[in-house]
Amino acid sequence: MKRAIASQDAVSAKKPKAGSDDEMMLPTRATACASATTSSNGETVERPTQKLASIFEPRTVRSSTTSPNLARSRLTWLEPIGANKTCLHAIYGDPQPTSKIAFFDLDGTLIRPKNNKTFPSKTDEFDFELLFSTRPPGMRSLLERIRQQHLDGYAIVIITNQKQTAYSAKSGLATWKNKMAHIAAAMQVPMRVFAALGDDEYRKPRLGMWTEFLRTNRGVEVDKEKSFFVGDAAGRKKYRDHQDTDLKWALNAGIQFYTPQEYFLGREREYEIPMRPWSPSALKRADATLKGLIAEPEDEMVTVDVSLIDKEASAKSTILGVGHGSHEASEIVLFVGAPASGKTFLFNRVFAPAHYVHVNQDTLRTRDKCLGVVRENIQANRSCVVDNTNRDRATRKHYIDLARSLGVRIRCLYFDVPKHVCVHNNHFRAHHGPTSGQELVRSLLPATAIESWFKDRQPPLRDEGFDAQIIRIVGRWSGDKDVEKRYRMYYH
Repeated sequence: MKRAIASQDAVSAKKPKAGSDDEMMLPTRATACASATTSSNGETVERPTQKLASIFEPRTVRSSTTSPNLARSRLTWLEPIGANKTCLHAIYGDPQPTSKIAFFDLDGTLIRPKNNKTFPSKTDEFDFELLFSTRPPGMRSLLERIRQQHLDGYAIVIITNQKQTAYSAKSGLATWKNKMAHIAAAMQVPMRVFAALGDDEYRKPRLGMWTEFLRTNRGVEVDKEKSFFVGDAAGRKKYRDHQDTDLKWALNAGIQFYTPQEYFLGREREYEIPMRPWSPSALKRADATLKGLIAEPEDEMVTVDVSLIDKEASAKSTILGVGHGSHEASEIVLFVGAPASGKTFLFNRVFAPAHYVHVNQDTLRTRDKCLGVVRENIQANRSCVVDNTNRDRATRKHYIDLARSLGVRIRCLYFDVPKHVCVHNNHFRAHHGPTSGQELVRSLLPATAIESWFKDRQPPLRDEGFDAQIIRIVGRWSGDKDVEKRYRMYYH
């Protein structure tokens, strides 16, 4: 779909003044009337509420989009979705399956708190203002634009993250549901609402809410060329966007993306496509003078691309060590790498088939237990891989000294993986789950675990006492088509 959709309603080339959208809002309190809302337990009830002043709704739009049946519609909350009921789902009117979908974010895209507040009230369900509700020159208001989109055959779907709402005061979620009912009544078009309450597969930019919408579309395939998502979280410095999760959600879904300023005001694109952690360029080694990167020349290490271990026999034999397979004398292999840098993956693909023993402090809990397991297995002539982060010389010295006391050789594999790739891997393995039967279910590590490793790491050197050149692992693993497709998505 051409980007011209953002300005298709324009009848003049004149652009609104920068910042004018800040004043485009609509008071939500007026004369009281009967309206649909929800009780504290989430059920739909009738109660008096405020109605949008009719002067803000042009006659042509009111008459062409609001039927008597829809005017009496209520926002109905359906059964929450997910194992932990963390995705809310509601409908207004009778939304029908269609191939063209107009997805909208909520906060900062359609509404904002009153009086320029940063956060809305947890107890006042009327603490919101509709954005873009006056007519810029040559443009339509927010209500007109959304109603026209419905008349053009688009399904209207709101996709919103509401984690903070869910974990606020007990009344916070009930207040939000009531507010959502008022917003739907103001829109006066059939719609669906999906709200992610947790940090799980439903939270944008993950595609849980997209998947749930597809299930409600009754087998009608979404036309990704014509469908689009409007959201304010696009990583723009000019607008101080808090995140870029809306943009990433649209990219994951494969549909067009517009900021509110593009869609409602016809402005030019003002965001950049975020870096793709899975792309080859993201894995390139930066200049060695930058802080946190290995300082010694690359030729002091033997570099192996992990993506080649199933394609080139030399890659796997280099990692295992020439002449040191499972049938040779036992050895200790020390992994050095950040959390989520691919250490356990490499062990499962290369060392497990060669019958190396896996030693991991996450499982054994203490270093002393790890040292004890290594000693026990080496004495039984079994080789070991120490799959810990081993970030500094002092930590590695414990295993080097153990190897000397046991009279066996010790080698080192250094996982030279950029921090942003480790962050991506952390989210991928936590939200996607195991990619093979050899892997365990992983929980999401706190960001500080990765940050602190890169802050304090000391890249390994052979003169620490290793018996062979250090092997530098670069690149990333590859999987089957389904796993690869999921890996090539944004998760945070």
